Amino acid sequence: MVRESTPIVFEEPGPTRRFVVIGSRAKSSAAFKLHALWDSGGRMDILVRCIRAALLVSGGVRRNTLLDLLLLGPGEAPLALRLDGRSIRGLRPDEYRNARLLQHALGARHPGAGPEMVAAGIQAAPMDLEALAREPRGNLFVLGREGIDMRSVCWQGDATFVLGDDRGIDPDHAKVLERCGAVTVSLGPVDLHTEDAITIVHNELDRTS
Repeated sequence: MVRESTPIVFEEPGPTRRFVVIGSRAKSSAAFKLHALWDSGGRMDILVRCIRAALLVSGGVRRNTLLDLLLLGPGEAPLALRLDGRSIRGLRPDEYRNARLLQHALGARHPGAGPEMVAAGIQAAPMDLEALAREPRGNLFVLGREGIDMRSVCWQGDATFVLGDDRGIDPDHAKVLERCGAVTVSLGPVDLHTEDAITIVHNELDRTS
């Protein structure tokens, strides 16, 4: 007897989920080595892993998700790269290929230009954290160990989640987020890697949507 396998179809929830990841020293230019993202890219490896966590599921892309990578390292900082799950192309599960995609996108940017599409589903714009936080993308949250338990929040509508890299969120950025009305939510008592925190947020929302 041959058992037919049932394909897993990824359903796309309505509300938009947006993640803003602060790359405190990530290169804001294409001048980094793909085999040394942690060094020459200013810990660009963290941001690349966030791409997989935020936008990819097994066999597909989360079409309801935006990922804003805020690059604050050498180049044209502050520079925000927005990856849009609705239209992005060429994402892969492996770090090297996604790093190459980012490098090509940064290399396609015109120096001094305003917001521009630099690849399919990727926009580059000279924006700082406050500009990103003030965009009308639903409720604004920052992830922190001392915040409200995420499982006690009633999730309705669009939501934006702000995370730091391995250095966390510095006091100046924390003040910006407070000024913008961000609410701190906690995923638990243990500090997590940025990409793991994104995965857990998705999982919590998947279960409640």
